Amino acid sequence: MSTAKTHRTRIAIGLYTNYIVHGAGVLILAQSMTSLAAQWHTTAAAVGAVIAAMGIGRLVVLLLSGWLSDRWGRQFFVGLGMVSYLLFFLGILWSPTAAWGFAFSFLAGCANSFLDAGTYPAIMDIYPEQAGAANVLIKGAMSAGQFILPLLVGWTITSHAWFGLNYAFLAAILIINAVIFLTPWWGAKRTKPQQPQSAPTKNEPAAAVSFATMPWLLLGLFIVYGFLSQGVFWVFTQNITQYGIQILHLTPSTSGSLLSWYSTGSFICVLVNVFILSRRFTPPQLLVPFTIGGTLSLIPILSQAPTTMLFPSVFLIGFCMAGGVMQLGLTVMGETLPLGKGIATGLYYSAGATAQFILPLITAQWSQQLTTVMWFDLAIAIAGVLVTTGITLRLNRLA
Repeated sequence: MSTAKTHRTRIAIGLYTNYIVHGAGVLILAQSMTSLAAQWHTTAAAVGAVIAAMGIGRLVVLLLSGWLSDRWGRQFFVGLGMVSYLLFFLGILWSPTAAWGFAFSFLAGCANSFLDAGTYPAIMDIYPEQAGAANVLIKGAMSAGQFILPLLVGWTITSHAWFGLNYAFLAAILIINAVIFLTPWWGAKRTKPQQPQSAPTKNEPAAAVSFATMPWLLLGLFIVYGFLSQGVFWVFTQNITQYGIQILHLTPSTSGSLLSWYSTGSFICVLVNVFILSRRFTPPQLLVPFTIGGTLSLIPILSQAPTTMLFPSVFLIGFCMAGGVMQLGLTVMGETLPLGKGIATGLYYSAGATAQFILPLITAQWSQQLTTVMWFDLAIAIAGVLVTTGITLRLNRLA
């Protein structure tokens, strides 16, 4: 293996390791809700408000950090995200009140955006020929973190250990990762691939070239898809357990296992995507089949099919909707539009973060009508099929 390839692999391992930590970090407040409520002398509802601050922090800084990533470099934002997460893990343990917890949770949301702004463009820069597969692996790293954290939490509970050990463990991983894998990267000079794809001429500024050649309809379709792809699986995951209990009349344990099937489908799809993208298929070829597959998989759930059909359907929903299709959409957007990859990431994931903010307000009106919520999810999925079809048609026309 050449020195350049070894260096590239080392950086990639460091970037993926950050997302293992991020996957655990997204869930860690909810997993330690009881302990945090006791530490802050407050209620579980107050801890829930602290958790919500994560989404606010992500939405507030994502677009700006994506835009600046094209100008200040990927390394800066990856480092800023790691430092912010480190402060979050340590700060939550130090915080004496829920107000302080809210501030550190907000910082964790910012950390998420910083990592996204630096990592997705960096991965596309490092693996330009396999950007789709490389970006989908980020989803796999997040899933690994979400799988590992409950095991760590279970160990601390059974061992009667301090819940803060989980926070300290994740903080230690960040520090070790920075020293072993990413320190050489931060010492390197910025490289040409970090610049926007459409390089300006000597007499023309970058913004003018980008705006003059921008396919605005295609840009709009990508932003809408960022909203829909995040929204469809958010609505599903937040409501399927109660839907199973109240509408499908499953036992709580059986209904709870539906999410396990969903997560399994998601993880397996990551592996499948990496395999097929590294061989013959390209990201644009997969967008429409995945959105159609996820849409059709919702139908047995809505028609209250027998239990033997429910679990395969939920598996396919996870496979099609959460197995990296968002990352595929971002890859296509970053590679086809005359934008810097950082601003593309910011626009795309800002749309997704907006979905996480708006859709709870809509579905809350139907909290006692879960069938309506799931039909609404199907409507989002159908809209996703229409949008991805529009994206494919526009790409074919521009080709």
